[in-house]
Amino acid sequence: MKESKIPRRELILLTAGLLGLVALQLIFTRAPFYDEDDYLLNIALLHKYGFGKTYLVNLIGSAGPLYSVVHFIFEPLTGLKAPYIRLVNTGFLVGVTWFTYRTLYLLNFSNRFYALFVMAIPMTYVIAGLALTEMPAIFFFTASIYLIIKSMSPAPGKYVLPQLIIGGLCMSFAILGRQPFLLTLAALPVLFISKGNYKKNIVLLAITLLFSVALPCYVFVIWKGLAPTIEGQLYIDIANAGVSYRPDFFLLCVFYFSVSMLLISPAFLRPRGKNALLGWSICFVAITIANFIFKWIALLPAKPWLEKLVANPHLVYTLSIVCGSAVIFLGLYFILCVYKNLQAMQYPKELVFFTASLLLVAAACIKITWGFSSRYAAQAIPLIVLTGSYTYKNSRYNLAGIIIGILTGLMCLYTYFTGV
Repeated sequence: MKESKIPRRELILLTAGLLGLVALQLIFTRAPFYDEDDYLLNIALLHKYGFGKTYLVNLIGSAGPLYSVVHFIFEPLTGLKAPYIRLVNTGFLVGVTWFTYRTLYLLNFSNRFYALFVMAIPMTYVIAGLALTEMPAIFFFTASIYLIIKSMSPAPGKYVLPQLIIGGLCMSFAILGRQPFLLTLAALPVLFISKGNYKKNIVLLAITLLFSVALPCYVFVIWKGLAPTIEGQLYIDIANAGVSYRPDFFLLCVFYFSVSMLLISPAFLRPRGKNALLGWSICFVAITIANFIFKWIALLPAKPWLEKLVANPHLVYTLSIVCGSAVIFLGLYFILCVYKNLQAMQYPKELVFFTASLLLVAAACIKITWGFSSRYAAQAIPLIVLTGSYTYKNSRYNLAGIIIGILTGLMCLYTYFTGV
């Protein structure tokens, strides 16, 4: 698996995806919109109050303070104007790709350029093409993973403790950017498993965790919860209305993981067994029938367009139930594939961490009760790439996956810019 060489044409296409993203940013210089303008208001708060309690209490939006601090720092260069504020996120995307490349190098993968497959994941384009909150947090999360894995590698170098402290601080910045990264700390002890030196590794883990949670805990105490004060009240109101958990959002998030994996490493999802395809087809039919009865998930991608094309509302409803059934099926199937691949590879600790963290990011969606966005799944793009690297194989299907991923991502970004 590690020796399956990536063809040059795939790398050229992936690079073209990045260039296409930048081209759209430079062509469409639309003023801040969507979530951009709302979150940019926090920079005015930072100018007014400085980084303190008053600023944190009045923070706008559900994300933490990292975004406004980053754009406060880059303000002399960007002037908080388009397209420059969006190019900041593109820079962070390059940084994510670089740290993913370095992590693959640490894991002795010959295909370190597999890191470029981040550009075959459609979700990448919106969060990196617009000035949204995810990319800075993802950057620090990816840097943290690299530093921690490097520190616990057979050849960690001379500066293990400083590396882990910086890695912990990077993790704290990631959590202050997007709180779901907090849950990945539950998987962190796996990376500290090694033969011998148990007491030393426990101490190193404790130090890493301490630096990972110190800053977030300070902020969470001021918020009196995991979300900014104003946003926290929204979740309280939703809970009082009777909705405290959304387990369907977990499956929806994992569904996005499975589709992304299908594009970048289809072997991860390969059915095993002589009659596996028939068996899984029967399972899908059974889930679809059950979904019609119990109405677990009804989902229809591009619903406004399809409603214009399909005049029959009953057909639209049927399509939404079938699509919802696919979400349930692929979500559960992805989890099973995680187990099967771990078992086949004899549970390498890094892959255990990557896959466990994927599922923990998805689990965070259960408490995001106001609604679901593919951006929640996009927070895990480096984990998706690192997981997919274990099962990448040179196949004639790869080129199709890359092209579909790039074109879908560029089209989504284009529709945001144009409002089509």
